[in-house]
Amino acid sequence: MHDGGGWPNASDEQHGQTRRGFWPQRPPTRNKQASPVRRDKRPRFGRWQVRSPDAGDTLLPRRSGNPKALKVLEDSGRRFANTPRRQARTAPRTMRRMKVVSVNTARAQKVQINDREVLTAIGKRPRNGPVAYQPMGMEGDEQADLSVHGGLTKAVYAYPLEHYAFWHTVRAQARAADWQDEPLPHGAMGENLTLDGLNERHLWIGDQLHFADGGVLVVSEPRFPCFKFNAAMGFSQAAKLMVQSGYCGAYLAVLIPGVVQAGQDFTIEPGPRELALLDLFRSRTAGKKF
Repeated sequence: MHDGGGWPNASDEQHGQTRRGFWPQRPPTRNKQASPVRRDKRPRFGRWQVRSPDAGDTLLPRRSGNPKALKVLEDSGRRFANTPRRQARTAPRTMRRMKVVSVNTARAQKVQINDREVLTAIGKRPRNGPVAYQPMGMEGDEQADLSVHGGLTKAVYAYPLEHYAFWHTVRAQARAADWQDEPLPHGAMGENLTLDGLNERHLWIGDQLHFADGGVLVVSEPRFPCFKFNAAMGFSQAAKLMVQSGYCGAYLAVLIPGVVQAGQDFTIEPGPRELALLDLFRSRTAGKKF
C-alpha cells in the first residue's frame, strides 16, 4: 500500500492505487492503452470538466445533457455554455436565415361562440403576392378586440409552422377532426406570418426580424390564448394545451415598415436577450385557468 506521502511507489502502481491528484491516475490495462486525462478539482460553469492534453482547448463536460451545447473555447475569456438557453444568451450575434411560409390576413366578422355572437378575426387566410405592414399591422388585416390583439406592440402575430402537426394530432384526439382530414390551413392559429425554422425557444424579447427590403419586426411579447382560440380549434381544452406546451407564437412590433410575401427569407438578429419569450409566457400564465 502507499506510504501516505511523496510519489506513489511500485507497489501502488502494481495494485492500481495512487494518491488523489497524482499522475497517472491508473496503470495501463492489458488490452488498452490508458489515455492521459487530467481532472480539474473545481467545477467550471456548473459541471466538472475533463481536459485531454491532445484536444487543445476543447472542454468536455463529464455528464453532458445536450451534445449540441458543447462549445470550443477560442480564448480563456469566452464563457462556456452547457445549456441551449445559456448558449443562446452568450452566442455571437450572427444572423440566422429563416423563411416566411405564408402571409395571412382577415377581416373581423361575427360568429356564434357558446351561444353568443362575438366579433373575431382569428380565421386568417393566406395572401398571394407582397403584403405591406405598418406600425398598426398588416395591410388588409383587422383585430376584433384591441385590448388583447393589435396595437403598436402587437401589430403582427407570427406562429411556427412546426407546431401545426401537434394541433392536427390533438384535434383528432379530441374528436374535433378526423385523423384523415387535411392539415390545418396556414393562418388557422390566427397568425399573420407562418414561419419555418424559428420557434419560441429561439426567441427573446427584443430580437429583430430583418427582411430584404429593409423592414424590421421586433419580438414584443407572447400570445395568450382565449375562448376564441378554443372555438377555432373546435374543442374546449385548446387554450389550456397552448399554455402547457408553450406553443404560443410571438407578437411583433413594427420597427421599420416594409413588405413581406410567402417564400421570402429573413434573418434574425439577437436583441439584449435579458428575457426569454417562453419565460415571460410562463410567468404570466402561471396560476391562471384556461
